[in-house]
Amino acid sequence: MLTSSLVAVLDLFSGALAQAAGWLAWLWLSYLIEVVELFSAVPLASLSVDVEPAWVWLYYLALAGLVLVPHRLRSIPSFVSRVRMPSATGGPTIVILVALALAVWGLALVTPDGRLHVTFLDVGQGDAVLIQTPSGHRILVDGGPSPEALGVELGKRLPFWDRSIDLIILTHPQEDHLAGLVDVLRRHEVRRVLESGLEGSTPTYSEWRRLIQQKGIERSVARQGQEIALGGGGLRVLYPAEATPASPSDANDYSLVLSLAYGSVSFLLTGDIGEEAEKALMRSEELDSDVLKVAHHGSASSSSQAFVDAVSPAVAVISVGNNNPFGHPSPATLERLGQARLFRTDEQGAVEVTTDGRRLWVRTER
Repeated sequence: MLTSSLVAVLDLFSGALAQAAGWLAWLWLSYLIEVVELFSAVPLASLSVDVEPAWVWLYYLALAGLVLVPHRLRSIPSFVSRVRMPSATGGPTIVILVALALAVWGLALVTPDGRLHVTFLDVGQGDAVLIQTPSGHRILVDGGPSPEALGVELGKRLPFWDRSIDLIILTHPQEDHLAGLVDVLRRHEVRRVLESGLEGSTPTYSEWRRLIQQKGIERSVARQGQEIALGGGGLRVLYPAEATPASPSDANDYSLVLSLAYGSVSFLLTGDIGEEAEKALMRSEELDSDVLKVAHHGSASSSSQAFVDAVSPAVAVISVGNNNPFGHPSPATLERLGQARLFRTDEQGAVEVTTDGRRLWVRTER
C-alpha cells in the first residue's frame, strides 16, 4: 500500500520516477495477490451463511466483551515483549533478497516460452480473447462489455512495464465486444486494428474511431481469406465472404470468424454468428478444429448440430456472464456440444489453452 501510494505521488511530478517506483509496488502487490488467490482456493476458505440480525448484534457484543476484559488488556504487553524483530543488519538483507527473487520469477513468468497461449478472458457477458504467440506478440480479439473487467484480466497476464498490443481485432461493433476496447486504446500502445467493416452507431463506437484516428493507429477492414502470419502458424479470416451491408438486419451474422493455427493444432473463433452464417461457412470452408470458441455465448440460435459436427472440437469454450438475463448458455446448445470437453468463463473464470503445436493444455482460473 505504501509503495503504491508513492507511485501515485511521484506521478504528479515525473512519469519516469513513478514507473521506477512501480517496479517495487508491483513486486509486493503480485506477492499479495498470489497469496490471497492461493488460500482462497483452499476448500471451505469462505462460506456464505444467512444469519438473523439478532445473532450479528450478539456476536459483536460478545466480541466487545472479550476485548474490553481487563485481564485481556493486561496480557497484551507480555505478548508483545515475546515478539522478536529481525536485527537491523539482517532485515534489509532479507528484504533485498526477497525482492530480487520476486523480480527474477516475475521476469521468467512473462518471458515467451515458445508456445501459443490463447486465453478466453472472464469479462462477463461478452467476448475477449488474448492471443500470445510463441515469439511474444499479442493479439486481442474483442474486449467485452466492461473496461474495468478487461483491465483486470489484462493486468494479470501482461507485464506492467510493457503495455503494447500488436493487433486488436473487433469482430463486430456491439457493446459486449467493443466497450472494453476503448479503454485499451487509451492505456496501451496499440499498433494495428482490424475490423469487420460494420459501422457502429453508438457513442462508444464513435469514441473508438476517434481514438484510432487521434493516435494514428493503422486500421483496416478484414476480408475473407486474409492471413496474418504468426510464425509456425497464423490467423485466417474465414467469414464474411461478401461486403457487409450498411445496415444489416442482424449484426451478429456479420461477425468476423477467424481460424487460428499453430503446428497441427487449430482454433475456431466464431464471434456471435447464428445458424445462417454457420451454413455459409460449411458451404465454403473446412472447419475441423481442436478448440471452438462457442458462438454468441452459447445461445440457442447458434452452434447447430451440423455445425458442431463439422467442427468436431475436442475443447469448447463458452464466454458468458454469470446469471445473465438471456439464459445463456442454452441447455440445447450444451447438449449439442456433448462430445467436446466444455469450459465456461462464468463457472471457471478465464480459460487458458496452451499448445506447442502438437498437444493442448487447458488451465482455468477456478
